[in-house]
Amino acid sequence: MTRPVTDYACALIGVAVGVSCMLAIQAATKEWMDPIVATCTQGEATHFERMLKDGMVPYNPSLGGGFVCLITQFLNALREEYPGGLLTWGGVMIVSFPFSVASAVEAGRHGAKGPVRYSVAMGLLAQVLGVCVVMPAIWIPSFVFGGSLDGPFHPQRPMAGVYTSIPATLLAIGIFVLDPTTAAWRNCAGILGGPLLALLPLVYYLSPTPTSTMEMAKNQSAARESYKRAFLYMAILSLVGWVTLVYVAYTVHGVDAEAVANGLWFQAHPAVKFMTIDTTGFFIATLIYAYLQSVSLLLKTLLLTPVVGPGAALCLAMMEAEAPYQVPKEKQ
Repeated sequence: MTRPVTDYACALIGVAVGVSCMLAIQAATKEWMDPIVATCTQGEATHFERMLKDGMVPYNPSLGGGFVCLITQFLNALREEYPGGLLTWGGVMIVSFPFSVASAVEAGRHGAKGPVRYSVAMGLLAQVLGVCVVMPAIWIPSFVFGGSLDGPFHPQRPMAGVYTSIPATLLAIGIFVLDPTTAAWRNCAGILGGPLLALLPLVYYLSPTPTSTMEMAKNQSAARESYKRAFLYMAILSLVGWVTLVYVAYTVHGVDAEAVANGLWFQAHPAVKFMTIDTTGFFIATLIYAYLQSVSLLLKTLLLTPVVGPGAALCLAMMEAEAPYQVPKEKQ
């Protein structure tokens, strides 16, 4: 299926969004991050006494060395900045739920080629650069130039995207409920922000891309049902997360929009600003992906977002996809 010219424009927009997010993150966090980076790149920073002296929390070096040191300090800052840290990290999680299923499916479609097929590499890049950079600037162009619009996929692929989201969700909960002085919290931080979590998409290889015509025809109905079921599960999870975040924001700020804006950006900690940018860039990437399916799907996502949140909105829209393998309607 031939892509319209507007799809290639979407790839350029994605790159522009990713680069803008990278520059915004640098401007918002450089002054705060530079001393932490300097400490985390020194060998003696692994010692408990040195971490406490520098006002930092200890980390588990076996989970990723200096990078895990850095992400552990970052996650601790989010934990301390309540409710901004919880709201922004939760926002990224909610947006990631539908994208987890979508990226798992797109990586396993028959006919897909190029970087879009390599979810582990995308995950590792996202850990280093941020999802607000990688998803719009790398994943979206990879999908435009290498994705298969109508290729069939293994019936277990969609649910694999659900399964890989569960560990990240549990680890994120641990960050905000566990005591940061405990080994359990340090391990949660190291796994959540380190390379181990990005390796979870290796399980996708248990659901290989169909290669034979007979296999494609045989699995058509099962793939369709799995697709809808996966997005239904993610819609429920996303909605629960969204209601929780709205409740937290309301209990702290009430209906004061200015207080919310100050807490998330204008008077926010640099770590919270980072996550605000991350959530925004990631959400824009999901909107671009929705448009690349169909205009009607994008409109449905936008209309549902204020009601059920960004994650559940995209999930519900994707459930209504017309064709068994999410073959998009012609753009109106």
